[in-house]
Amino acid sequence: MFVVPSLFTLSSSTPLTDSDPMVVYRATNQRAMWSDATVPGGAGLLSPHRLRYLRAIGPGQSTTALAERFGVSPSAANQALRAMAAQGLVRPRRDGRAVIYERTPLGDQLAE
Repeated sequence: MFVVPSLFTLSSSTPLTDSDPMVVYRATNQRAMWSDATVPGGAGLLSPHRLRYLRAIGPGQSTTALAERFGVSPSAANQALRAMAAQGLVRPRRDGRAVIYERTPLGDQLAE
C-alpha cells in the first residue's frame, strides 16, 4: 500500500485502478511550499531550531547549556545534536560527565 501526499486534492481519496493499493491525502503546510523567502546559511538543509543550535554551539557547548539557552528539555536538545552529529555537522567529546558538542568544518560553513 502506498500513502501519497498531494497538492491537488481536498480530502483523502483512493484511485480506482487495478494497480497497487494507494491512499492519496491532502498535503499539509502547502503555503510554505510556494514561499520564495530564503534564509542565508544552512536554513535550506536544517530545520530552524537545529540551525539555531548549530550557530549557538560556537567553540563548544554542552547539551545542558544549549537546552537551558533555548528553553527545551535536555533530551530534546540531545536528540537534535545527535542527528546533527550523524550528518557530520557537529562532533561530541567527553568532558568529565558532560558531553560537549563542537562544530565540524562542514558545520562551520552551514552556520555562517
